[in-house]
Amino acid sequence: MIPGAPHEHPALVTPTLKVKRDALIESLAPSLAQLYGAV
Repeated sequence: MIPGAPHEHPALVTPTLKVKRDALIESLAPSLAQLYGAV
């Protein structure tokens, strides 16, 4: 779930409300590294 309205995230969501996979993975990468790096 992405908080906010779709127009607030043009890098992540297309006008037809499809998630841009590459942009989403890039935005999550630091959190994922932190999560799995802590193990």
